[in-house]
Amino acid sequence: MTWESAAAGWAKWEGVFSAGLSGVTDTLIDMAAIQPGMRILDVARGAGSQSIRAAKRVGPTGGVVASDISATMLEHVRQTPFERACRTLKPLNALRRICPRRKACSDASVSRLGLMLFPSPRGAFDAVKA
Repeated sequence: MTWESAAAGWAKWEGVFSAGLSGVTDTLIDMAAIQPGMRILDVARGAGSQSIRAAKRVGPTGGVVASDISATMLEHVRQTPFERACRTLKPLNALRRICPRRKACSDASVSRLGLMLFPSPRGAFDAVKA
Protein backbone atom coordinates (compact mmCIF):
# COMPACT_ATOMS: atom_id res chain seq x y z
CA MET A 1 0.00 0.00 0.00
CA THR A 2 1.35 3.44 -0.95
CA TRP A 3 0.68 5.10 2.41
CA GLU A 4 2.37 2.30 4.35
CA SER A 5 5.59 2.80 2.38
CA ALA A 6 5.40 6.61 2.73
CA ALA A 7 4.80 6.61 6.50
CA ALA A 8 8.44 6.77 7.59
CA GLY A 9 9.11 9.79 5.38
CA TRP A 10 6.01 11.61 6.54
CA ALA A 11 6.91 10.98 10.18
CA LYS A 12 10.53 12.03 9.62
CA TRP A 13 9.60 15.35 8.04
CA GLU A 14 6.49 16.15 10.10
CA GLY A 15 8.23 18.95 12.02
CA VAL A 16 9.23 20.78 8.84
CA PHE A 17 5.92 20.09 7.12
CA SER A 18 3.78 21.16 10.08
CA ALA A 19 5.79 24.37 10.59
CA GLY A 20 4.67 25.48 7.14
CA LEU A 21 1.06 24.67 8.02
CA SER A 22 1.09 26.18 11.50
CA GLY A 23 -1.23 29.07 10.67
CA VAL A 24 -3.59 26.83 8.71
CA THR A 25 -3.70 24.35 11.60
CA ASP A 26 -4.50 27.09 14.10
CA THR A 27 -7.28 28.36 11.81
CA LEU A 28 -8.65 24.82 11.42
CA ILE A 29 -8.81 24.34 15.18
CA ASP A 30 -10.34 27.79 15.69
CA MET A 31 -12.96 27.23 12.95
CA ALA A 32 -13.92 23.92 14.57
CA ALA A 33 -14.42 25.90 17.80
CA ILE A 34 -12.42 23.33 19.76
CA GLN A 35 -12.68 23.99 23.48
CA PRO A 36 -11.56 22.25 26.68
CA GLY A 37 -13.53 19.08 27.35
CA MET A 38 -14.63 18.46 23.76
CA ARG A 39 -14.34 15.13 21.89
CA ILE A 40 -12.65 15.59 18.52
CA LEU A 41 -12.32 13.29 15.50
CA ASP A 42 -9.26 13.94 13.30
CA VAL A 43 -9.81 12.25 9.93
CA ALA A 44 -6.75 11.14 7.93
CA ARG A 45 -4.35 12.61 10.44
CA GLY A 46 -1.14 11.53 8.72
CA ALA A 47 1.84 12.48 10.89
CA GLY A 48 -0.68 14.71 12.60
CA SER A 49 0.60 17.73 14.43
CA GLN A 50 -3.01 18.94 14.20
CA SER A 51 -4.08 16.04 16.45
CA ILE A 52 -1.53 17.09 19.04
CA ARG A 53 -2.68 20.72 18.90
CA ALA A 54 -6.31 19.63 19.24
CA ALA A 55 -5.38 17.41 22.21
CA LYS A 56 -3.68 20.35 23.89
CA ARG A 57 -6.77 22.47 23.30
CA VAL A 58 -9.28 19.95 24.69
CA GLY A 59 -7.06 19.27 27.70
CA PRO A 60 -7.35 16.40 30.17
CA THR A 61 -11.16 16.46 30.25
CA GLY A 62 -11.54 16.09 26.48
CA GLY A 63 -10.27 13.66 23.90
CA VAL A 64 -9.07 13.31 20.33
CA VAL A 65 -9.54 10.25 18.16
CA ALA A 66 -7.00 10.37 15.35
CA SER A 67 -7.69 8.15 12.36
CA ASP A 68 -5.52 7.21 9.42
CA ILE A 69 -5.56 4.49 6.82
CA SER A 70 -1.90 3.66 7.52
CA ALA A 71 -1.22 1.59 10.62
CA THR A 72 2.49 2.24 10.06
CA MET A 73 1.89 6.00 10.18
CA LEU A 74 -0.01 5.67 13.43
CA GLU A 75 2.80 3.59 14.90
CA HIS A 76 5.38 6.23 13.96
CA VAL A 77 3.41 9.03 15.54
CA ARG A 78 2.74 7.01 18.70
CA GLN A 79 6.47 7.28 19.33
CA THR A 80 6.56 11.07 19.73
CA PRO A 81 7.18 12.19 23.32
CA PHE A 82 3.93 14.18 23.52
CA GLU A 83 1.80 11.35 22.21
CA ARG A 84 3.35 8.82 24.57
CA ALA A 85 2.42 11.12 27.46
CA CYS A 86 -0.97 12.23 26.12
CA ARG A 87 -3.95 10.45 27.60
CA THR A 88 -6.48 12.39 25.52
CA LEU A 89 -5.20 11.22 22.12
CA LYS A 90 -6.40 7.82 20.86
CA PRO A 91 -5.11 6.80 17.42
CA LEU A 92 -7.32 4.58 15.28
CA ASN A 93 -6.58 3.33 11.80
CA ALA A 94 -10.05 2.98 10.32
CA LEU A 95 -12.79 5.57 10.29
CA ARG A 96 -15.61 3.01 10.28
CA ARG A 97 -14.33 1.52 13.53
CA ILE A 98 -14.59 4.84 15.32
CA CYS A 99 -18.34 5.07 15.41
CA PRO A 100 -21.25 4.26 13.12
CA ARG A 101 -22.45 7.86 13.48
CA ARG A 102 -19.86 10.58 14.03
CA LYS A 103 -22.09 12.84 16.15
CA ALA A 104 -22.52 10.08 18.71
CA CYS A 105 -18.73 9.98 19.21
CA SER A 106 -17.44 13.52 18.88
CA ASP A 107 -18.34 17.16 19.22
CA ALA A 108 -16.35 18.24 16.15
CA SER A 109 -14.31 16.76 13.32
CA VAL A 110 -11.21 18.10 11.60
CA SER A 111 -9.14 17.04 8.61
CA ARG A 112 -6.20 19.25 7.69
CA LEU A 113 -5.37 17.72 4.31
CA GLY A 114 -7.07 14.34 4.41
CA LEU A 115 -10.32 14.71 2.50
CA MET A 116 -8.50 15.15 -0.81
CA LEU A 117 -7.05 11.64 -0.39
CA PHE A 118 -10.41 9.85 -0.32
CA PRO A 119 -11.78 8.33 -3.56
CA SER A 120 -14.90 10.38 -2.89
CA PRO A 121 -14.08 13.48 -0.81
CA ARG A 122 -17.77 14.41 -0.71
CA GLY A 123 -18.69 10.91 0.53
CA ALA A 124 -16.02 11.11 3.23
CA PHE A 125 -17.27 14.55 4.28
CA ASP A 126 -20.87 13.32 4.42
CA ALA A 127 -19.86 10.29 6.52
CA VAL A 128 -17.99 12.48 9.01
CA LYS A 129 -20.73 15.08 9.42
CA ALA A 130 -23.52 12.52 9.80
